[in-house]
Amino acid sequence: MIYLDSAATTSPDPTVLETYTKAAQRYFGNPSSPHGMGITAESVLTQAKERTRRLLSAQEYTLFLTASATEANNLALIGLAHRYRHRGRHIISSTMEHPSILKTLSYLETRGFTLTLLRPDTRGIISPSRIQNALRDDTSMVTIMHVNNETGSISPIQELIHTVHRHSHAAFHCDAVQSLGKHGNAPITAEADTISFSPHKFHGLNGMGGLLCKKTIQLPSFIHGGGQEEGVRSGTEHCAGAAAMARALRLSLQESRKHHERLCRMNDLFRAHLTSLEGIVINSPETSSPYILNISIPDKKPEPFVSALSNAGVYISTKSACAANGTGESVPIREMTGSLRRARSSLRISFTYKTRTDEIQEALEIITNTYTRMYL
Repeated sequence: MIYLDSAATTSPDPTVLETYTKAAQRYFGNPSSPHGMGITAESVLTQAKERTRRLLSAQEYTLFLTASATEANNLALIGLAHRYRHRGRHIISSTMEHPSILKTLSYLETRGFTLTLLRPDTRGIISPSRIQNALRDDTSMVTIMHVNNETGSISPIQELIHTVHRHSHAAFHCDAVQSLGKHGNAPITAEADTISFSPHKFHGLNGMGGLLCKKTIQLPSFIHGGGQEEGVRSGTEHCAGAAAMARALRLSLQESRKHHERLCRMNDLFRAHLTSLEGIVINSPETSSPYILNISIPDKKPEPFVSALSNAGVYISTKSACAANGTGESVPIREMTGSLRRARSSLRISFTYKTRTDEIQEALEIITNTYTRMYL
């Protein structure tokens, strides 16, 4: 099996599973309980959250634990929109965002907010000048992702955040799900107001997400109940999950730095080889993340090719797993290229620091043989 769908999810690292199992077995007390086991569990939870913030140099942020990055994005957007609605009801974003952003913004429209969705350039980028020109006196929030989940396009996130903070009173939310743990901590360095991420993108566990929120911002209650997570997200905290997340993040930061150049070479090798095959078009810009490569086979449905590769033991995807049940086209590819032919035939290949060079060579051989048999 050669797994090349790491932008969708990654396999949990054995040490992460070990951390989770030990914490779940030893510290299963409810962190809100007043007895010894509860106090110990609360201590483990607090230490795990502090390790995560320290690893990300995010001491000026509160870390809210969520069940997914989708929940984290909902928490941030709805929370910021209502927290700052006195400043205005205008929100700026892009057409390249993840469905959990775009659909939440559509919900906010039904609650009286107005949207400006900017279209990207051919690299999938929204420039700082475009953001500045879109700002209005009543703009209360801007949300732009750091690394696109389908194309790997990398936004100039520091410049975007600085532009918004310099020229407006709007809050800035950054979806950093495809970057934190792999591409440094640029959204944190630039002081985005809220930042979402998820450990299952860097060999952590499914069912966990995180939202970093500046300590100066008080988000309204999102889930009501016992008042956990500073009253924002009530419910018994996932102590073992928090410990596993900190372990996965530490490992990913170490290994991603170590394997960055090798990942770049693997992506370049894939890009060069696929370009040589007649009929394949590369969608990801050359400046994109080394973890993601998006291609199209215009006028060919992508599902049969994905199925054939799966049968041969190579796993890639058509588009974002969170958009897989939507329309038959990739919205980011349509917005970047202006081509429905490419948007309806896009394929995403995504890597991780665990992807081996010998796997890449074997995958390229299988992809070439399958493509030749089906289309040439």
